Amino acid sequence: MSHYRGDVLLTLCLTLATIPYDRCVLAIPTNAEPPKEIVYPKCTGPGEPGQCQTFDYRYRFEQTINNCTQFIWGGCGGNLQNNFETYEQCMQQCANETQTPQPPVPLTTTVDPSSTSVRTQPQEAWSLHSSSSTLAPVPDELRGSELTFKETGYEKTFMFAKNNTFIQMDGETIQTFQLRLCREISFQFRTRLPHGLLVYHNVKTPSGVKLDPYALYVIVEKGQLKVVHVFGNHSTSVTVGEGLNRDEWHSVMVRIDVHGARLIARVDNNKEEVYLKGLNHETNYGVSINLMSVVLVGVPQD
Repeated sequence: MSHYRGDVLLTLCLTLATIPYDRCVLAIPTNAEPPKEIVYPKCTGPGEPGQCQTFDYRYRFEQTINNCTQFIWGGCGGNLQNNFETYEQCMQQCANETQTPQPPVPLTTTVDPSSTSVRTQPQEAWSLHSSSSTLAPVPDELRGSELTFKETGYEKTFMFAKNNTFIQMDGETIQTFQLRLCREISFQFRTRLPHGLLVYHNVKTPSGVKLDPYALYVIVEKGQLKVVHVFGNHSTSVTVGEGLNRDEWHSVMVRIDVHGARLIARVDNNKEEVYLKGLNHETNYGVSINLMSVVLVGVPQD
């Protein structure tokens, strides 16, 4: 499997999550009460997509930059306390009138392989938001599964402007993202690139543990989303969506159901699902211990 190279802009925000067992099998209704939604104060909290899937652009107020930024809303639910139809409406209700809003300051990111922390460098991958803020950094235990800047925990959108730019995550940062469990990768991206690698996942195999070669690729190919799962001599792929390189935001979800041996991919309102080749019916990948994951985000050079 080759890595695709690109030389135009890619903007992406990413979430990695392990899926509970009951979300990988047939759901049985119960009388249990649904979890209570968090109610944020006005003009605070994340821009949440909500439960619906109509996908519309809305605005949320970002306190770290005293400005409003776009996010994708599904059409219902989510954090309605920080959800505005227009930029003007958002700024009128939320901005501090004593401060003049400034445009986002481009920051650049690379990852320190020894500590998995993110540091800034010029002209590489950068967040659309400024990390300068009077707010204290978000504690690690409260940051959840979304990819954020190590220094603050606020910024969630990253821009890749070169073909050899990428973010690497491994170690303690993603220790719960395990090969032997059902897992999900979800993100939003926009690009003008017809071909390019978005996300790559592999694992580090310790001495004494036998594991057939494994890799997961999430790529844009001919303007479509293609997911390729490689395990041993088996390769499974699924393609979904079209026209994804028109510089518009798209929401992506990739799920690996190890119990049902299914590869599921969704782009916006389009969803495809295929049988996952090569998995053992009882032991799936044949490992029962935790393995350290390595995830690359962006467009690494060959």
